[in-house]
Amino acid sequence: MRDVIDQNYKAAFKARDQRRAATLRAVNAAIQDKDIEARGHGKQPLTTEEILVLLQKMVKQREESLGIYE
Repeated sequence: MRDVIDQNYKAAFKARDQRRAATLRAVNAAIQDKDIEARGHGKQPLTTEEILVLLQKMVKQREESLGIYE
């Protein structure tokens, strides 16, 4: 999962797709933050399932923000 996100980020960056690159950069940053947090607690990096849960949480946050904005 991490590799796919990273590859897609690089492709978007090369294609100068700013919106897609920014989105994937934010996803990468969130994953890295959670990995660092887990490491601080002596745990392993996030699994694919945990990454999916994180992505779902991010989507929900964005939808709520959109609703508030509108």
